[in-house]
Amino acid sequence: MESIGRCRIVRRLRGGHHCDVLLCRGSDAETVVKLFHIRSRHLKRRIVKGDTALAARVRQSFMDEAGLTADLSHPNIIKVLDIAETPDGMPYFVMPHLSSSLAVRVWPLHLQSFLKTPVAERHIEPIDPVETARFLQGLLSALSVVHEAGIVHRDVKPNNILIDDRGSPILCDFGMALLASGESVTWRKRFGAPPFVNPEQLIDPAATGRPRDASQALDLLKSAPSRNMQLT
Repeated sequence: MESIGRCRIVRRLRGGHHCDVLLCRGSDAETVVKLFHIRSRHLKRRIVKGDTALAARVRQSFMDEAGLTADLSHPNIIKVLDIAETPDGMPYFVMPHLSSSLAVRVWPLHLQSFLKTPVAERHIEPIDPVETARFLQGLLSALSVVHEAGIVHRDVKPNNILIDDRGSPILCDFGMALLASGESVTWRKRFGAPPFVNPEQLIDPAATGRPRDASQALDLLKSAPSRNMQLT
């Protein structure tokens, strides 16, 4: 596949159990396309063996994520520019491309370029106290809108907080969210990324609790290097 919709595919950025995240270029800007694609071998085996209910659940999970993200409107929440299907029926949704994230800024342990650097030469630039406070204010404001919609994000971590060209946080990836109806977006029973997942969530993934989103946000910023500042 060389293009999707009206955009040319530049390269694959990453993937999940049931999606590919693609960097694309249109006529005026770069975008990110999240494309439904069963990648997990475990999922493929079960679906090939005839588990049609699972196939439908995974696809619905993808569509729920696209729909709820599109319905949320806030300067610090990722925008959905389009929701569509490829000619062969694979759903996808389009978002702005933001190249930086909190993970890149203060938690680069997953980056090969960082890991290849000798330990003695590794350097993570601390976040200024004023910037930290502004960043946290934007993130908590976004979570407030999410919670007002009856949604709990449940996966607030550095990789899911992008940074725009103004240095503002942009919350993304609602694939693990709990809906107002009590239904979970994800088909997975266990999820979360240590050390950012709450212990209560590991014990009972179905449990609600909006404060846990805020707790995750505070915990990840506490773990970021800062200049003479502690968040309490």
